Amino acid sequence: MKIMKKFFIGIIVILVLNITLGGLTLQYTLNYWVPKITNEKFEADFWPCVVAGVFLGEFSIPAAAITWVIESSSD
Repeated sequence: MKIMKKFFIGIIVILVLNITLGGLTLQYTLNYWVPKITNEKFEADFWPCVVAGVFLGEFSIPAAAITWVIESSSD
């Protein structure tokens, strides 16, 4: 019983991290790249990014890390 409880808590923690961290990194990545590509002002809303973070978190977290490296090296 203790193993199942730890398993479900682990799944919940991973899901919450994927949603929140995925949403934040997706928002960060979009706010950095969209204005550079389109030459227009752009501000991504948080809640749509959180919803998309459920599905795109696996891609947006590494993309945000790469974006951060590019952004910090260009200054």
